[in-house]
Amino acid sequence: MKKKLLVLILIIGFILTGCSRSSEKITAREQRKVDKYLAGYNSSVEGKGLLKAKFEKKSKSVIIVMGKDAYITDADIIRNSTDNMSKDFVELIGDYFTIRLVNNAEDFIIYEVKDGKVILDRFDEYLEKDSINKTEQNKVKKDKDITENTLEKNEVKETVPVKNKTASDTVFEQNDNIYKIKDYKFVNSKDGNNKIIIITMDYTNLSDKARIPSSYFSVTAKQETDITVEMLKWGKIHLPEEHKTDAINMFSKEIKPNITVEVSQAYVLLNSNNIILSDIWNSGENFYKEIVVE
Repeated sequence: MKKKLLVLILIIGFILTGCSRSSEKITAREQRKVDKYLAGYNSSVEGKGLLKAKFEKKSKSVIIVMGKDAYITDADIIRNSTDNMSKDFVELIGDYFTIRLVNNAEDFIIYEVKDGKVILDRFDEYLEKDSINKTEQNKVKKDKDITENTLEKNEVKETVPVKNKTASDTVFEQNDNIYKIKDYKFVNSKDGNNKIIIITMDYTNLSDKARIPSSYFSVTAKQETDITVEMLKWGKIHLPEEHKTDAINMFSKEIKPNITVEVSQAYVLLNSNNIILSDIWNSGENFYKEIVVE
């Protein structure tokens, strides 16, 4: 009787161990789904040089690699995107999958989610380092451009948008999203080295689904330098704490349908030249606003 009981315990233990191991191992069916999902993901970001995903079968991990020239303007958007991918994997593919965001060198884990739960969040540390690196890179590039005195060697050539007579300077509309500019102000960055403009708007979601205002705000802010036209970087991470208002945070939150909320967007200025806001796709045809820097 004791021998039979021992054998039964061993069998049950083996079965449970086997189940545990198999659930953490990827199946052929799961692999096909992963391949299809990542093919679609990479296709959607292909050519933009921002992100690229690959799969590590042994650890059941999706590795999202930051592009060499990628610059995170709003960490909340990337967090939400990574969280949603993890939820997709749970619902569409299976459990025990890790979604891991890493830097371009793949030696720094920025954010990690497993089965919909955040395991690691080092965005603040990464953004601080990345901001310093970008500043140094931009300085080197600027010195090189001035020395060569040519635009042909610039990696990005921006143009000054041209205002259309019918373009609005207060309301931007796109795909059932309405942004109405209320006011703007200038503040100093938290390190005191830059000036930042904070633009406050009323955002209305006219769609039938919850939407994140920053995801549909297809507006660029540009300034001219002596030899180039530059697109301004988002400035939320550079704001002093007293200026990180509810409106700033609301810009990256999901807003329910048929709701109007106050949101704010911040940009880091390059100089004291006028700021040109314009719709990305039509270069000022539908929306154009010129702001004098104070």
